[in-house]
Amino acid sequence: MEQIASFLHEKIIDCAVIDAKNCLDFKLDFLDWFFVNLYENNEFDLLISKQTNIEKIGVVTNSQWLYCKKRFNNATISFIREFKSIDQLIADYSAVILPGYITYDSKYEFYTEKINIADMQKPLFEGFACVEFRKNDERFTLLRQFFIKSVYFIGAGVGDKKYATQEAIDTIKHLEVCLFDNLMDHDLLDFFPDNAILVDVGKRCEHHKLNQSKITDLISTYARMGRVGRLKGGDPSIFGRLAEEIKVLEDLKINFNIVPGISTINTLSIKSGIILTRREVNRGFCVLSAIKHKGAAAEFSKSELSGLPLVFFMGVKVVDKISSSLINEGYSPQTKVALVFSIGTDKEFEIRGTFSDITCKVNELKSRLFYDNPPGIFIVGDISSFYYKKKWHPSG
Repeated sequence: MEQIASFLHEKIIDCAVIDAKNCLDFKLDFLDWFFVNLYENNEFDLLISKQTNIEKIGVVTNSQWLYCKKRFNNATISFIREFKSIDQLIADYSAVILPGYITYDSKYEFYTEKINIADMQKPLFEGFACVEFRKNDERFTLLRQFFIKSVYFIGAGVGDKKYATQEAIDTIKHLEVCLFDNLMDHDLLDFFPDNAILVDVGKRCEHHKLNQSKITDLISTYARMGRVGRLKGGDPSIFGRLAEEIKVLEDLKINFNIVPGISTINTLSIKSGIILTRREVNRGFCVLSAIKHKGAAAEFSKSELSGLPLVFFMGVKVVDKISSSLINEGYSPQTKVALVFSIGTDKEFEIRGTFSDITCKVNELKSRLFYDNPPGIFIVGDISSFYYKKKWHPSG
């Protein structure tokens, strides 16, 4: 590895592809990397033998070795150190097991048997290669997007696991790594595959297992390796430090998806009976964190509260009236606003602007908006100008 790193640093080579297990503990500041799953879409390994009496077996992976140890009690099992042709391997061994991605659709004159990878209890990241390259090399940074999966930020819901959505459960069933919080039902962890890596990064008041920078480092590291999820209590976008965690992925051009969850706001009235909106009592509400940065108690002023973002439901057709009313109340005509339509569907879209131009922008799309009559919300305040980049990901 030292020689490979030297060649990369001196620009003798642009990248190196090595066995993933040989590079996990070898990271340098000038290197970037990602894993490639050689077993992707492959369900079997191939046992190739020249005789029914198998005495000496050659294997490539640890899971193959363990499988043979259980099945062929009296056979000698050793690792294939140098890859040769099948004919040459069979000359050295009475049988070999090779990864299916090498032997796929190949025909041999020897006896062959497909062995399901699921029966081998393959360790996590076995059969992965690691691609090492110099940091900030745009070619490989962009290429990486086609080989690694999107990171999932998943809302676990509030309290009991029954408040987790079906989408959340379906997602975590296929993850290889999960970083999870404290404020969630830990019974949800039972849905993960048996060999998944589960990392507790929960934070409670003044009791942090890991600080936020360590958590973002872990996310970016595991994101290069496999199917990674960040499981957060409630909804990940509400007081969940989501912006900081997706920022590191955007900088690395690593894609992500967000699975919304049921938040405390949604479930507040279940037992308390507190209905957040009542006709002729209040038309809306603001939601605030009582804790500032570094755990200090927040202080509130009337001017701060008056500057909070406003969220209007069912406001699409009266955007002009809302804008005029708030300008008359002292809001600047350049106040930033956004209209978001069909949230959570594949038809979701948005219009962004200011009080001074939003009505014009709505009128330009009037035929589309009022023909389909999509549901939308009107957001007022600087927060409306912030959003994460939605990307299509080629590998799911």
